[in-house]
Amino acid sequence: MRLHYSRDVEASPDSDAELQHILRRLGRGDILVIPSIDHLGNRWPAVQEVLRFLEDKGVVLAPRLTSIRPGELPETAFKRDLKRAGAARAAACGAYQGCSGCPKKADRELTAKLHAAGLQAEAIADLLGVSERTIHRYLARQDQAVA
Repeated sequence: MRLHYSRDVEASPDSDAELQHILRRLGRGDILVIPSIDHLGNRWPAVQEVLRFLEDKGVVLAPRLTSIRPGELPETAFKRDLKRAGAARAAACGAYQGCSGCPKKADRELTAKLHAAGLQAEAIADLLGVSERTIHRYLARQDQAVA
């Protein structure tokens, strides 16, 4: 018998119950077809447990998407696939936003105007959302340009 199993990894709250039901139905010589290894579990120990269960029952596992390279152990490829799937889920949730890569800049002219109005560097830094050191640099450069 050839059984196809697929689940939406995040959206199905009872996916473990579905998987357990499928695993109970399998017998020796059956083939379990899955889209990728991460459909068996989100962590490697859980996947190992399922793989051991399938091996004990004599079931053939047929993942359609694996990144097994020639001469590589399937375990290594499965772990890589799990890691890739986890990273994709995290990215979908917004975990890898990152930063722009450069520090935040303040408006130099506004800094000069605020300083001329009598505000201290600390207050200007809080107002513009930059460090106090940045404000001191801007003011020092302004003084150098004037002199």
